[in-house]
Amino acid sequence: MILSQGDDLAEEGRAIFRSAGCSGCHAAASSVHAPALAGVFGSQVVLADGRHITADEAYLRDSILEPRRDIVAGYAPIMPPYAGQIAEADLERILAYLMSLHAGDAE
Repeated sequence: MILSQGDDLAEEGRAIFRSAGCSGCHAAASSVHAPALAGVFGSQVVLADGRHITADEAYLRDSILEPRRDIVAGYAPIMPPYAGQIAEADLERILAYLMSLHAGDAE
């Protein structure tokens, strides 16, 4: 099977997601209570302030860089901000990975 550039980016993003410890909180079996990410891209998200927003690429980016800006309803604001902590190229790879996940996928 030949991978497209998008597939390559998503696979690289998956590796970064795991090595950075993201899966430690966002995996289904995690003891930390963080939102599941499979199928989140393109879905409607309910925020703690009652707003409903679409989890598009901009929302995912903001949620990584400034996670306390839009808290998902039912979750504590415990994720640290990654603004200034993650290279843009790595962020692009993580976003490609998150956008490739479908509902029912396991991290």
